[in-house]
Amino acid sequence: MACPHGTPVDGLCVKCAIEAHETKYVYVAAPYEDAAHVRALHIRLETMGLRHTSLWADMAKGAEDLHKHSPARLRLAAESNDIDVARSDVVLALARKGAGGEMFSEIRYALELLIPVLWVGRHTLSAFRKGVTRCESLDQAMGLLERK
Repeated sequence: MACPHGTPVDGLCVKCAIEAHETKYVYVAAPYEDAAHVRALHIRLETMGLRHTSLWADMAKGAEDLHKHSPARLRLAAESNDIDVARSDVVLALARKGAGGEMFSEIRYALELLIPVLWVGRHTLSAFRKGVTRCESLDQAMGLLERK
C-alpha cells in the first residue's frame, strides 16, 4: 500500500502528516552539545515556513552537565521537552555516535503520540520503529519537510 506520495505506508508518511496540518511545527531532537547546530537549523526551518518547537536548543549553553541540577529541575526540563514534542507535527532526529541519549526517549514519546519522525544519522533500533522515516542526509530530510 502506498500513500499519494508513493511512500510505502509502514507507519506515518511525513508528507501526509505535514499536509494534514495548517501550521507546521518541527521538534529537532539532537544531542545537547549540538544546540548551536540546531539553532542554525531553526533558522533554516523558518525560511521554509515551518516553526520549531525544540526550545531546549534556544536555551542551551555549553556542555550538558546533569549533575549540577536537582532531580526536580531535571524532571521539569524533561517535562518541558515532552510538551514541546507533543505540540509538534514532525520530529527531526539528528543522531550521532556517542551522544544524545535523551533524544531517544523523545523519539519514543513522539511515536507513542503518532507524530512521525525523520531520522538522520547513525542507525539505532529507534531508527527502525514504525513511524520513522530514515533519511540519508539532512538535506533529504529537509526536502521531505519542504512545503510544496
